Amino acid sequence: MNDCHCREYKILKAHWRLFYKDSADLEAARSVYLRGVNEYMTQQNALDLIVKNHPQFEKVYDAYQDVFNALKEKKGEAH
Repeated sequence: MNDCHCREYKILKAHWRLFYKDSADLEAARSVYLRGVNEYMTQQNALDLIVKNHPQFEKVYDAYQDVFNALKEKKGEAH
């Protein structure tokens, strides 16, 4: 991704924290203004835009979510 003016680059640069959130906590219904991208879209749409266009990133993101959810479940069992 060499074009610093493309939407994907701007989402990754300004909203990288979305990719660390639990996928269940992403806002999928309410559009918000995403600075940097200068558009209204849902958090889920921003994530989908990246994942759809970059299959390797999708694999890594899915693996991260699996590990994140497994740790969350393990933590819930410990209490």
